[in-house]
Amino acid sequence: MRTFVAALMTGVLTATTMVSAAPPVHAAPTTTQWATCQDGFECATVQAPLDYDEPQGKQIDLALIKLPATDPGKRKGALFVNFGGPGSDGVGKMRDRARVTFSDDIRAHFDLIGVDMRGIGRSTAVHCFTTEHEKSEFFGSIPDFPFGVEQEHTFMDSAAELGRRCQEHSAELLNHMSTANTAHDLEHVRVALGEPDMNFIGYSYGSVIGATYANLYPQRARAIILDGALDLVGNSRGHGDEAKTLPVDVRQDVAQAAQDTLTRFFTMCEAAGEKCAFAQGGNLAGKWSELLAHLQHTSIEHPDGITYTYSSLVSMVYYNLFKPVKTWPTTAAILQKLYETKNTNNAEVVATAHESYQTNPHEAYNAIQCLDSDEPTKTSLYSELGASQDKKVPGFGRLVTFNMMPCAAWPAEDADRYTGPWNAKFAHELLVINTTHDPATPHTGAKMATKQLGKARLLTLDAPGHTTMYSPASACVEQARLAYLVSGTMPAKNKVCPADEAPWH
Repeated sequence: MRTFVAALMTGVLTATTMVSAAPPVHAAPTTTQWATCQDGFECATVQAPLDYDEPQGKQIDLALIKLPATDPGKRKGALFVNFGGPGSDGVGKMRDRARVTFSDDIRAHFDLIGVDMRGIGRSTAVHCFTTEHEKSEFFGSIPDFPFGVEQEHTFMDSAAELGRRCQEHSAELLNHMSTANTAHDLEHVRVALGEPDMNFIGYSYGSVIGATYANLYPQRARAIILDGALDLVGNSRGHGDEAKTLPVDVRQDVAQAAQDTLTRFFTMCEAAGEKCAFAQGGNLAGKWSELLAHLQHTSIEHPDGITYTYSSLVSMVYYNLFKPVKTWPTTAAILQKLYETKNTNNAEVVATAHESYQTNPHEAYNAIQCLDSDEPTKTSLYSELGASQDKKVPGFGRLVTFNMMPCAAWPAEDADRYTGPWNAKFAHELLVINTTHDPATPHTGAKMATKQLGKARLLTLDAPGHTTMYSPASACVEQARLAYLVSGTMPAKNKVCPADEAPWH
């Protein structure tokens, strides 16, 4: 998950589908024309229906990347991977992370497949601006989240304007961007590649793709891992009437999850002593509170030239909690330097511009999440809730409240979106994995998802980090993941794995 302002394909492959009620019936596989695309990877493009209710109608492109299995004699099939989002590109992430995230054993048994899902990156993409400059200028004028009445009005106007611009530039695609259509695309690609069944790992939002796919195609689900899982009911319609008054990240209790992770950060930092810069003087939680209180009235210029406001500091810390925990010492050093200079390098409070970006994660994020999740539409509610949540969980409460602001007036809807039920009769049991301290997908959500899925088992890593991709390494988790993927062996019920390392050791 991220805020709405928060990253060369060759060859052609085509396939046609025949539609039935739900899910669609996909055609027999065709020949994939893979082409090498540097560093041992192969790339291709699949054409898929824009609307699976009209399979012979307009087609869209889906960009693929593959890292072939290193031991063809041990090959079990293709392992599809989604690294999260919504909106992250699968091709670039696979190129960056394939050899880092996946062990030699997994890479020996599986081709690793990344896909830029519909609306994203190199595939037929959602566009909301005419030029890169226009896009960067628009997002660069908006704070990570608003602080103060004036910023709130500007933020709300910008959120509504984003929807209008997306509708202007991508109206047709915008109405077919739900995760249900992404799951249909995944099945379409599986058939096109000639794979007999589905092996899938979904991190964070990718867990929603995996759960949706498994429920639409339960008999094709050979091995589905949901790493960093969400409360599936809470993510879609909410429990009871809560979606009328609570944005999705508020009802998922993401702010408290972030605070719990930050508290774990403070505990580990303090235990590290002089190895952790922010441990100087002790009382880390108190120092953090001092920084937040100070930034409500002014800003702080870091010695490296970056000016931090209330919203930019909270966002920096929040998203740094997403990063691999080995980067936490850097975050601690930044916090300590800001604390030391808070009374000397002050400046007028202004909205902090964002760095420009080259793909379309921000547009795609809203295009997907606003179709998947029911959100409050009354804008004044966000102001009231932002204030109350900020008191409950300072900083993070306001951030997660305004996260879904564009959805209040989003101009599109997908008639084919999937909101449950989530407990289909899967061919094989699903594996849910979660850390105990995840800032975006809390462990409580993983427990709820496991219960909602029915035929699923939860493996817990006792460590901080957003999914096991960014948490400390754990041989216990790696062994369980490998056994499940290769042979379908499930870990023991209620198994908790230890981490093998810590950020400051």
